[in-house]
Amino acid sequence: MNDNFTQFEEFSRVVEEFATMRGSIGLYTELGKTGSLINLNDLIYTSRGIYSILPDKTIKKVLLYQAERHFRTTDKLDEAVDPTFHIYKCDIVKNQIEQKSKRFKITTRKDGNFLVRDYKFDENMRRKEETHYKKLLICNLCFIMFNRITRTNILKEDFKIKDYLEPGYSNLTFTYNFDEIPVGYKSNWPEIATALKEKKEYVCEKCNLKIEKLYAEKFLNIHFTTEQLYTKFTDRVEVLCLGCHSEEPGHQNIKDRSEYKHFCDFVSKKG
Repeated sequence: MNDNFTQFEEFSRVVEEFATMRGSIGLYTELGKTGSLINLNDLIYTSRGIYSILPDKTIKKVLLYQAERHFRTTDKLDEAVDPTFHIYKCDIVKNQIEQKSKRFKITTRKDGNFLVRDYKFDENMRRKEETHYKKLLICNLCFIMFNRITRTNILKEDFKIKDYLEPGYSNLTFTYNFDEIPVGYKSNWPEIATALKEKKEYVCEKCNLKIEKLYAEKFLNIHFTTEQLYTKFTDRVEVLCLGCHSEEPGHQNIKDRSEYKHFCDFVSKKG
């Protein structure tokens, strides 16, 4: 009876993972065509761009845009506020995160066509809506950041979506190991780790120790708590200080590293 139960548990796990994989295939298709609605807090923002974590453990570099356009009726003519697309966590995106906006989509289309929904009112103040593809421009703030980060000085009209989406790190797949950095993260793992630490405001999730940003790279780690496929990426990781990380199973060797001694000195001075 116990054997049957174990087999059923294994079967259930396989079914759940298969369902997740099917969902990922559908999401890939959606991303490349109509775009997919997203919770802004579920994205990872780095200096190389914006990334989404798909259920099949794939990191996908994406474009972010506001998928709704609102027309304002004036005495002269209808004025439209065109949405733009974003490639960084600019001030506009930060503001939308604070407002908990639900009108944003992510996409991997390279042809510059974005599926937007227009809202406007007729002379009787009846709302009309139209959904169609539209060419959008890159956000001004994101474009300024792009030139600064890449140390280039291109014109806005020369920005190519294809060039942004196609570098080798735009689509990474990896296999989780409980205690090791995933293989697929090696090329840009430091950036993603930094983004996760920033999101947690450089505070250890176990002991609530606040680490100054200057020391975050040395004294804060990203710990993988589970290798389950069907758990959200953000639920599989914790931001831990070096002391708490060294107490996790299989991580006692951290205490043998030189930075652990420096960490202890840092804590004693802080206390």
